[in-house]
Amino acid sequence: MFKKIIRVSQSFITEIPESTFVYVFGSSLYTEDFNDIDLLFVIPDTVNKVLSYEAIRKFCKHLEENVGSVIDFTILTNSEEQEVGFVEQVQALLVYS
Repeated sequence: MFKKIIRVSQSFITEIPESTFVYVFGSSLYTEDFNDIDLLFVIPDTVNKVLSYEAIRKFCKHLEENVGSVIDFTILTNSEEQEVGFVEQVQALLVYS
């Protein structure tokens, strides 16, 4: 599944802000019987958050249409992620940087 996500995302990745890190986490990492795919987008602190949200939302919509699974996404800035330590807490897997 992740190979397909990465392959499909390559064609849409230019829509998200530069220097964004994309992680996958949740049940889709551990079982074939998952309800959705959870993605975390860590964006630079300096980007326009409204424009970033719209670009990421469109990106996830493209993924849903091409992968056939619901995509749930979370967006954090670099400083928010460092403060919360979300990646480490949920043992997220980096899929794009």
